[in-house]
Amino acid sequence: LLAVGYKEMVDSAGRKLIVLDNGTGFVKCGYAGTNFPEHVFPSVVGRPTIRSKIKVNDVELQDVMIGSKCAAVRHMLDLSYPMDNGIVRNWDDMDLVWDYTFGPECLNLQPSECKLLLTEAPLNPIKNREKMFEVMFEKFGFHSVYVAVQAVLTLYAQGLETGVVVDSGDGVTHICPVYQGFALNHLTKRLDIAGRNITSYLVSLLKLRGYAFNHSADFETVRQIKEKLCYTAYDIEQEVKLALETVILVKPYTLPDGRVIRVGSERFQAPEVLFQPNLIDVECCGISELLFNVIQSADIDTRAEFYKHIVLSGGSTMFAGLPSRFEREIKQLYLERVLKGNKEAFQNFYLYTVIVVSHLYLGSTLLSMPKHEPFTPKAISNRIKAKGLQKLRWFCQMCQKQCRDQNGFKCHLTSESHQRQLLLFAESPGRFLGQYSGEFKKGFLDILTRQFGTKRVKANTVYQEYIKDRNHVHMNSTCWFTLTGFVNYLGRTGICKVDQTEKGWFIQYIDRSLEERREKMAKKVKMDMDDEERMRDVIMKQAERARERLKESGELEEEASYSELKKSDDQKIEFKLPKMVPVKDKLKPLEILSNAARSSTDRKFDKPSTSKSVTRPKSALDEIKEAEEMYKEKKNRTRCWLHPGIVVKIISKRYGERLNNEKGVVTNVKEERFACLQLLSDEDTTVTVEQKHLETVIPALNRTVLIVNGAYRGQKATLESVNEKNYSASVRICEGVIRGRLLENVEYEDICKWHGHSSALRVKIVERKSEDWKDATKRETMDSMSFELDRLLETSLPADLENWKIQFTGFKDLFARFLQVKPTVSWNQIKPLPEETIKPYSDLTEPSMDKVRSMLSKMVIVKLNGGLGTTMGCKGPKSLIPVRHDLTFLDLTMQQIEHLNLTHDVDIPLVLMNSFNTDQDTKRALRKYRNVKLSTH
Repeated sequence: LLAVGYKEMVDSAGRKLIVLDNGTGFVKCGYAGTNFPEHVFPSVVGRPTIRSKIKVNDVELQDVMIGSKCAAVRHMLDLSYPMDNGIVRNWDDMDLVWDYTFGPECLNLQPSECKLLLTEAPLNPIKNREKMFEVMFEKFGFHSVYVAVQAVLTLYAQGLETGVVVDSGDGVTHICPVYQGFALNHLTKRLDIAGRNITSYLVSLLKLRGYAFNHSADFETVRQIKEKLCYTAYDIEQEVKLALETVILVKPYTLPDGRVIRVGSERFQAPEVLFQPNLIDVECCGISELLFNVIQSADIDTRAEFYKHIVLSGGSTMFAGLPSRFEREIKQLYLERVLKGNKEAFQNFYLYTVIVVSHLYLGSTLLSMPKHEPFTPKAISNRIKAKGLQKLRWFCQMCQKQCRDQNGFKCHLTSESHQRQLLLFAESPGRFLGQYSGEFKKGFLDILTRQFGTKRVKANTVYQEYIKDRNHVHMNSTCWFTLTGFVNYLGRTGICKVDQTEKGWFIQYIDRSLEERREKMAKKVKMDMDDEERMRDVIMKQAERARERLKESGELEEEASYSELKKSDDQKIEFKLPKMVPVKDKLKPLEILSNAARSSTDRKFDKPSTSKSVTRPKSALDEIKEAEEMYKEKKNRTRCWLHPGIVVKIISKRYGERLNNEKGVVTNVKEERFACLQLLSDEDTTVTVEQKHLETVIPALNRTVLIVNGAYRGQKATLESVNEKNYSASVRICEGVIRGRLLENVEYEDICKWHGHSSALRVKIVERKSEDWKDATKRETMDSMSFELDRLLETSLPADLENWKIQFTGFKDLFARFLQVKPTVSWNQIKPLPEETIKPYSDLTEPSMDKVRSMLSKMVIVKLNGGLGTTMGCKGPKSLIPVRHDLTFLDLTMQQIEHLNLTHDVDIPLVLMNSFNTDQDTKRALRKYRNVKLSTH
C-alpha cells in the first residue's frame, strides 16, 4: 500500500513514519510512502590526522566528520567504519552516525513524535538487536521501533511474497528464501564476503602493479575505481586469455592527486571473489553455488517458485554481467547435479532474476509496532521470565532453555535463536546426537555403578536419581526415544543383564573389570616380547596347527611318548674321564714363565710373518652396501657446502664493486666457511670469501656438476634438465658403483658447476704457470668450435657445401688468429680524418624515402633478454617490468620497432637472446603481438 501523492506518511495520531536502513557501506533513510530514500551517505566516521579547524578546499576540518563530509578531504582523515559484515562493531561511532542522521543536517526530526522502521541483516545476533532498541528508546526517545529483515522488504518491493533474495552489500552477503511473506531462517545462508572484500582484493591487485594505496583514505578511492571500472566476467577463462593476449581491457583512471593509473585484468579479477572465495583465503563455496544449495535444500514443492523468483539486491550485485554469470552457473549446476547431464530435460528448466536498484519501502509495514516500556530490553525480558525452578519438562537441549508449558515451548520453537541452533544442528546432526547420547549413557552408568554396584535394581529408580541433577542431558536429545529403548540397548550390548517383570524393567550391571585387566596384562606381555620370542611363538603355534591337521587327516603316525629325564634312587653316578697323555717336552724354566707373566705393555712380540694373508675380494653387492651406508651418514644436510674444484659466484658488494657477481674456482676451504677463490676473469687474482656471500653456479645442460649437499654429497653428476618453476634440476650420477642413477628435484643450492681438481689449480697459482693452462684452454675452445662447425656443415645442401666449407675455413683461421694475438689498437697507425670530410649536420642533404627504406631493410635489432629481475624484487625477466603507463621494457621496444616498420614500410626484425630462465615468460608475453607488423626471433 503506497501512499500516492504524499511525501510523508503519518499514522492516525499524526506521527511520522521513518525508515532507516543501516548498511555496512551506506546509510539510507527517508519517509515511509516514498519510492526512494531521502538521504544516502557513506557509513563512515573520519577524524583528521592534523589539527582540526583548518579549511581545505573551502571545507573546514572538524574533530569528527561523518558521511559525505569525508569525501572531499578523505586524504587528510583517518577513516573508520562502525559496521562490519552487517553487525555493529563500534557503538560509539554508530551513535555519531545516528546523531547525524536524525539531526538538522539530514532528516531534522523530533524522535518522540516519530515511529521508526529499522532494517537488519538476516541471522543478526539478538545482542545487536537489543542494543539498537536500547539506543533508539533511551537516547533518542522514539515512540515506537520495529525491526524488519532486509530480504523480506526487498521482496515486498517487487510485489512478490515468495522468492529468493540475494542481498550483497558492502559488508555481508545473505541468501534468504521467503515463502508467503515469511523468511525461512533455517534455510538462510550468510557469506561474509561482499563489496568491502572486493575493494580490499582490488587494493592488493593494484599493489602488485606497483601502485601504492597505504592510507585509510585510499580505500575509498579504490572503492570508486571498483564502482566505475569493474565488471563480472561471463567466462573467466576467456577473459584471462583476452587480458594476456591484448590490451583492450586496460582502462585509465585519474586519481584525486592527478596521477593516472591503468587498470587491466583487475577489472574482472576483483569481483571474482564472490564466485571464488579461495582467492582471499576463505574456505567456502561461491555465491552462485551457495544459492543453488539453498534452493535445493528447500521443500521440493517450493523449489520451482524459488527458481522463478530470484531477486538480486545490494550494491555488490550491480556489477555488469553478474546476472548472466548467475544464470550460467546455476544452470550448469542444475544440469550436472540434478539432471545428471540430461540435456533434453534441461530444456524445461526456467530461471528468472531481477535486479533491484534501490529498495521501495512500504508504509503498511509499520502498523504493528508496539509501545515500549521504560526499561531496557534486557530488563523487560527478565520481568517476563518465570521465577524459581520448575519441573524440567518442556526443555530445549540445544538452546539450554526451559519453558513453562507446551504453548511456551511452541513459541520457542519458532524463535530466531532456536532456528539458528537448528542450523548448527543441521550441519552435523550425527555429532550432536552422538555427543548427547554419550553424555546421557555415561551419567546413567556412573550412578548405576557408584550407588548400586552389581545389584539388581529397577531401571526407573536409577533414572530418577539421574534426573535429580539440574544439568543432566534430557532423553529427548538422545538417540533413544524412551527409557525402555535405552534399557534394551544396555542388554543388547552386554553392559547389563536386563529382565522385564510386572513391576517394570530391572537391570544388573555386569562387572567386566577382571576380564579387562587380564586382556591388558596379555597385551602388556605381548608388547614386552622381543622379535625373536614373538617369531618363536608364532612358529610354535603354526606347528601345532599343522600337527592337528595331520592328525585329523590320519597322515601323522603315533608320536613317541616323552618322559621326564629323572635319576632313580638306586642309580649310581659314573664319570668317564679321558686318559692322561704324557708331556714329551721338558718343563720350561722359571725365567720363561716369569717373562710370560709380565704386563702386556712390556712384552716383545715377534715380527709378523711376511707371508701375505689371503683376503677375499669385495663383491659388487658389498660395494653397493658400503655406498648406501655412506649415503645414510651423509643424509643430514651440512652447513658447509664448499668443496675444492667447484665454480661459485660472489653475490655481495662487501668485497668491492669489481668483485660483485664475479665467478671463481674454489681452490681451498678454510674453517669450513671460508673459500679461497681463483677468479675466472683474472687468473692471477685470488680472494678469500665467506660462504654466506657465495652462491652455486648452474652450468649448461649435459655438463658436469658436483653434488655439494644431501645424501649424495661429493658425487659427480651430469646435468640432465632444469625445472625453473621449482628451482630444481635433475642430475644423473656419472661415477662410482651407483653410476647412472637419476636424481630428480635436486635444489639449485645442492649442486654446483664442476671445474676441476683444486690441487692442480693451487700448483699453478703458486708457480705462476698459467700460460700452459691458457694454451690448453685455447686449444680446447678451438677444437670445440671446429667440431660444432663441422656438425653445422653436415646440414647444408650438397650444392652449397663447397661454398660454406670455404667460408667456415676462413672463419676458423680468423678465430685462431684472435686466440693467438690479443686484441690491440695501433694508435700510431691511426690518422685523424681531414676536416673537409666532416660535414655539419645542417649541410647534410635529407635522404630520400627509398634510400632510408633501403638502409633500414638491412638492419636487425638484437636485444639481450637473459636477465632475471630478482634483485629488483621481481620473479620474471627484467624486460617484463612495467616502467611507464603500465608498459614494460619489452612493450616499449616492440612499439618503437613497430613505429619504424609502419612509418617507412619496412620489416625490421627483432632478435631476442633469451636464456633458459626467461624463454617461456618472454614467449608468453609476445602472444599479444601476433597481429602486429613485427617479426620476432
